[in-house]
Amino acid sequence: MLAWQRRTAGSCVGCGRDDTDQGWTTPAAATRWGRWAAGIAAAIPLAYASTRFAWAAGIPLGISREFLTEMQDTGLVWAGFGLGAFATVGAILTLGLVQSWGERFPRWMVGLAGRRVPVTLAVVPATLVAIAVTAASLGLLSNPTFWELTGGISLTGAPMLLWPVWGVALGAATYAYHLRRRGACRRCDRA
Repeated sequence: MLAWQRRTAGSCVGCGRDDTDQGWTTPAAATRWGRWAAGIAAAIPLAYASTRFAWAAGIPLGISREFLTEMQDTGLVWAGFGLGAFATVGAILTLGLVQSWGERFPRWMVGLAGRRVPVTLAVVPATLVAIAVTAASLGLLSNPTFWELTGGISLTGAPMLLWPVWGVALGAATYAYHLRRRGACRRCDRA
């Protein structure tokens, strides 16, 4: 069906580009809006991580002192710390979608230094995470138990309220990376 749509529109069957390819899909435009999307997609997990790091440090950010003590007694703060660390790593990797080290491996990466980062190495995992975050967040936010546990809109659940935006922003940043890095089509030679 996609091939038929492209053929009837006069586009390349392989890549979908035509001679009027202008606007937001050009590499220059994708660079501009992709930076915004990557910034948003990196900021949201960092906001989530900051609350979890505060709890691990003994700061009851958005929760009661009693609840923090209970979390410390059960070791739950360390699970939160691990999730916060994972979110921080994800935010840093997200920035790779708009940084030079996301296109060429940094020199400290022995054996890979200076080589081009394969586009699929960034696009496939980022797309999977964007889909997973969006789907999980919509399931979480539609669950009445979530609202009971977090006490409605509070600092505890506020970072999670932004997860649907995170998923969409990560998907957009990933698509912008793809548009910038895809190169010329092998069928039509359009860049």
